[in-house]
Amino acid sequence: NVWGWWRIDMDGDQIADGTDPLNWDSDGDWLNDWFEIENDMLDNIRGNGPSPLRWDDRKTNIG
Repeated sequence: NVWGWWRIDMDGDQIADGTDPLNWDSDGDWLNDWFEIENDMLDNIRGNGPSPLRWDDRKTNIG
């Protein structure tokens, strides 16, 4: 099963518990965000970089 923000949403409010809204991280993957932002800054293309969460999801859904 793919790890996602909903696994750390303890009260069902669609926000990952333990995250800081001031950091604009509502999905709880702050460590993953660092790698994605770093890649976006290097190639100036937003959202095309490797994401461990998305990689796992794509890998398990190959049919």
